[in-house]
Amino acid sequence: MLSDFIISHTPLSTPPKPHRTSFSIRQLKRARQRYSKLLKLPNPPADQIFRLRTLIASTSKRIKSNMVSEERKILSAPNSRSARLLIKKRTRTSLKIPPLYVNNELISSNAAKSSIFSSVFFSNYNCSPSSSLIPVSNNSSNNISPSELFLPWIIENTLRKVPPRCGFTTHHANFYIIRNCATTLAIPLSIIYSDSFLKSHVPASWKHAIIIPIPKKGSLTSPENYRPISLTDPFSRVCERILCNYIKINLFRNISRFQHGFLSKRSCSSSLVHSISEYRLLLSSHKSLDVVYFDFRKAFDQVDHQFLISKLDSFGIPNIISWLTDFLSDRTFSVKIDDFVGTPSASIPSGVPQGSVSGPLLFLVFINDLLLKLADISSLCIAAFADDIKLYSHDSLALQMGIDLVESWASDNSLPLAHSKTALLRLGPRNSSHPYTIGGSLIDSVDSVRDLGLLIEPNLKFTRHINRAVALALLRSKQLLKSFKSNSPQFYIFLFKTYVLPLVENCSVVYSPPPSSKLAHKLETPLRFFSRKILQRCNTPYCSYSDRLSQLDLFSMRHRRLKAQLLLLYNLIIGASYFPSLETHVRLSSSSRRPMSLICINPNCSNFFSTVVPIWNALTINVPHFLCPSEFNSLLVNNIARF
Repeated sequence: MLSDFIISHTPLSTPPKPHRTSFSIRQLKRARQRYSKLLKLPNPPADQIFRLRTLIASTSKRIKSNMVSEERKILSAPNSRSARLLIKKRTRTSLKIPPLYVNNELISSNAAKSSIFSSVFFSNYNCSPSSSLIPVSNNSSNNISPSELFLPWIIENTLRKVPPRCGFTTHHANFYIIRNCATTLAIPLSIIYSDSFLKSHVPASWKHAIIIPIPKKGSLTSPENYRPISLTDPFSRVCERILCNYIKINLFRNISRFQHGFLSKRSCSSSLVHSISEYRLLLSSHKSLDVVYFDFRKAFDQVDHQFLISKLDSFGIPNIISWLTDFLSDRTFSVKIDDFVGTPSASIPSGVPQGSVSGPLLFLVFINDLLLKLADISSLCIAAFADDIKLYSHDSLALQMGIDLVESWASDNSLPLAHSKTALLRLGPRNSSHPYTIGGSLIDSVDSVRDLGLLIEPNLKFTRHINRAVALALLRSKQLLKSFKSNSPQFYIFLFKTYVLPLVENCSVVYSPPPSSKLAHKLETPLRFFSRKILQRCNTPYCSYSDRLSQLDLFSMRHRRLKAQLLLLYNLIIGASYFPSLETHVRLSSSSRRPMSLICINPNCSNFFSTVVPIWNALTINVPHFLCPSEFNSLLVNNIARF
């Protein structure tokens, strides 16, 4: 009904504007053609040659000036849709999938490509799941009524929080329409969701996903070098979000405290700060530490549904489990290539729905018992971000016990490990290089490992990561400067903050080097280079780096890193960010005169806390009371130097 209403009141496509080449371009083409003909003559008239050269030069200059003016007009509002489309067009390469090379044959038609990708992606699933169906418990003590879960005001608030995108969906009601019709749709959706939940029946359209292949590393002609990105039904996502919010609120206490993935107050940064701080703390006392990184093969696609339902049953939410059981069964997908959508696949036999809201949470439930068992091993430390699990210890026997437990759990739960990708990082000057085995094979020791986007080396100095991040940031800066001719400093600042800063600032709270070090100076290179080029393009006389920052109202990378570290520490103290066993690293002092003063428990281990706490105490020494977030942010802005 909603799709019919949209079709009857909305044009299905934007009417194409008649394309007409501008007069200046047509004039330039004619002049070049006449000039080319004259040059072919035995004795071309010199006066005509001169006039045509002058006309070509003046016309080219006028066209370039018009293009710059049009660009400046569009980019005067860099956050507008037209500006973002122009930036995307000039900075990104084409995402069109080239012909695929399969069995010594080039496949060029979209239908054939879709079929090939469908076969490749379907092969990732576990096609031999466990045969025994474990029934759901009949205990109804924790059942929740649909009328309580899907109240209209809850649905309306959820609809208003969806991103206002106009992207592809399986029907005509995209997120933009849903968000703007939140009040109107709240009551009908409340009835639909309640009925679906009460009957434990999920509509077939909610179980179907549209997959778009996105290239990974390697040749683009090989279908194995693409990852599937799933687009699911918008109404299904809203229903899932409400259910997942309920599950997180009521069952959060059952999730392992070492899990940092897909949970509120937890992030890659909090996980890495915790891990690196623990590494340095253990090294300060034991001088030796081994870290093992595990890799599950196609983890999200290999989850066995029967094991997952059994683990959900232990949480005591039977009516939600009944709905999720139907939600997981008989799922299908179609592969979209350009404007072509392939035929639906066979029923997916395993895995949590990728692209859905509930998929990540279901995977956390599936892997949670492994983390709880690992926590029982003495002297073994754990850190996890979804399926990225790492074990570390100074005790080689405890670490081998943890490796054996992970291997046996993976076998028992039909979630295979990629043994060749399991990595061992040896830390510390007195490391005994004890051998570790998995699956009967030695685990290879590596000189660096990528952990949640951060390159970690045995010396924990992050030199490789910083060098790589700076090189990528400089490359991106040069691409942006080459792509645009604007002379607006604010536009270039917008480009730098949007497309360059994230490359340099990723995990910067973890690897922030001392201010006077060569690495800290190197991290300033992208901003130093970009700010100089901006002022050159705007015909501004040369000035020092600090003066350029003042003119452009920018802050140095050192300022931004230090502010990010202090904000993270503040969020850890007030509980806005999560950190397991924070009390073993830092605590508030009991001084009434200095209510924000902190005491670092291990000041000599050179970790995040031993570095940031002294700066924190120096900033807050005269603060009369504990500051609220806005007051603390103002304190940082007023007391940290721009350069």
